Amino acid sequence: MIRQAMNRHTIHKHYFNYRKTLNEYINPFQHIIIPIKMAGPLIIDGVEHMIPMATDISNACKALNMGGGVSTAVYKQSVSQIKIIVCPNVSISKDIQDFIITNYSAIESLFNSTSISTLQNIWCNMGGRNLYIRISYTDRDMENDAVNAILQLLVNKFKCVSINTNICCNNVNWIKGSGISISADCTIPHDVVKNILNTTVDDLIKIHNIKMVGNAMMGSHGGCTNASKIAAYCFLAIGQTNNLNVQCITVMNKCKNGLYISVTIPSLEMNIPSEHTARMIASTVMAGELIS
Repeated sequence: MIRQAMNRHTIHKHYFNYRKTLNEYINPFQHIIIPIKMAGPLIIDGVEHMIPMATDISNACKALNMGGGVSTAVYKQSVSQIKIIVCPNVSISKDIQDFIITNYSAIESLFNSTSISTLQNIWCNMGGRNLYIRISYTDRDMENDAVNAILQLLVNKFKCVSINTNICCNNVNWIKGSGISISADCTIPHDVVKNILNTTVDDLIKIHNIKMVGNAMMGSHGGCTNASKIAAYCFLAIGQTNNLNVQCITVMNKCKNGLYISVTIPSLEMNIPSEHTARMIASTVMAGELIS
């Protein structure tokens, strides 16, 4: 049945303007229909938004709106690649690391002259004789020419071999950020928590703390595994690639006016980076935290 459902002849080809996707997706040729609904409205940075997703968070959106809406701040945006240089021994691996630190300005000029992006930083870590180099830069494109220029410089100077691959680096991205790094917060009055969410501030914080212990036991990088689910809903609804594990730090505090809640997503990676989409996802994750 699954094979029949995924048969390429049963996937829709018509009634879709593929020309609109030529600069946004890689070789689109067919599409499927995913049932979604619109949640909200949710006030984000003073503007009402309807959220395309396949679940209902209307009560949470209403509570956030009655608290004045969600405020968001994008505090970093970057693209990162990790490359590997195989050295003859650990001594040369350390020499390359020292060379990058000492000659960073020259390497930065080389990258920027080969790219429309701007180099942000280079982070290195040794694994035996292998040197793992994380190169971060602005813009949304994979700047392979500029990255390869750096690798070629190092390989030629130290007579090493580079492996042209981009390895998984979720743990590093969680600490240093990758894609769009964003925070969002809101203060919800006591009476709104009681009348709309049918609970109290103290009980919400108590349940939140219990969830944090459970997430830690499961090995979650951050404090909120709910973020990945909410991001998946939104990514599927707007056509983004849903292949990344999005996690965030959620903070709930009792304050004089009610409940203060904030979420921080250090690494929100998208195939089409958009601050607007990032703000929407962070705000929606916050709404999901209030009801999950």
